[in-house]
Amino acid sequence: MPNIAHGMDKKSLVVKVYHSQATSSLSEVNSNVVREMIEKGLMEFTGEKTFHEALAKCLPMLQPNDAVGIKVNTTGYCPSRPELVSCVIQGLIETGLKESQIIVFDHLEESMKKLAYWEKVKQDVRYIGTNQLDFDNRAIALIESQRKKVPITKIVSQLCKYIINIPVLRDHIITGLSFSLKNAYGYIPLFGETRMENRSLISAMHKENGAKQIAELNASPMIKEKTKLIIGDCLLCIINKGPIGVPQWAGNRLIIGQDPVAVDHVALKLLNQTREEKGFREVTGKAGHIQRAATLGVGTNDENKIEFKKIALA
Repeated sequence: MPNIAHGMDKKSLVVKVYHSQATSSLSEVNSNVVREMIEKGLMEFTGEKTFHEALAKCLPMLQPNDAVGIKVNTTGYCPSRPELVSCVIQGLIETGLKESQIIVFDHLEESMKKLAYWEKVKQDVRYIGTNQLDFDNRAIALIESQRKKVPITKIVSQLCKYIINIPVLRDHIITGLSFSLKNAYGYIPLFGETRMENRSLISAMHKENGAKQIAELNASPMIKEKTKLIIGDCLLCIINKGPIGVPQWAGNRLIIGQDPVAVDHVALKLLNQTREEKGFREVTGKAGHIQRAATLGVGTNDENKIEFKKIALA
């Protein structure tokens, strides 16, 4: 597997997969095409010959009774696509993992229900909103820039051995980019209706574009160690005035990696390129969390230390 440690000689590998027929009409997703995309992308990423072998390599030492969490983003109406999530779940089942040991989660259970995850993801897995559980006061992320000690959801700290992060590509009016690093905000009591919701924390985590805060959260050892795979959903995206809203652009792409900084660096370039084509300004100035996370050793945004591969299937 590629070495993602910041400052090491080996490069962070990021694989981008494209298929022109992955979506249609800014609403429909072709599950068969997405399955092909994730299979080819993960096999390229790991060097394995089958999808389930590739997933198993990303999740070392996984036992049948271990739980794997799939962190989605279901804020608004442009979510991590359930069709993609379903393909990942099927791959996990093919590795030998029980359906009951797979947990799909986000900050609000109601959001997953609203977006029909129950109907579109056919496997009998568990769906949990972090608002349904207490947060773990023994698993703390230090947000030093705001002098905050923030508890992490028990889904991450207690239930799951590993996390697969499936963010969706969206412009963000505060942070510029919402992708893998920003998706970690779903691990803490930040949003409405959580049992430990803290209004002052909501404000604190978004000051000055959230750059230091996002980086510091992702530097938490627990988050770094448990997040073994990022499958970035760029199938249907928001490219302006996000993150709330409906899909605006069919990217028909997946971005796959283990290094969240490298993955977000590639995603930011894609977002900026698309915005420029549509007549919008780039958002690099707002997305300072990527450079800050690199500074904290979360990963690298140095293109000399990123190995980037493209796969065009159609």
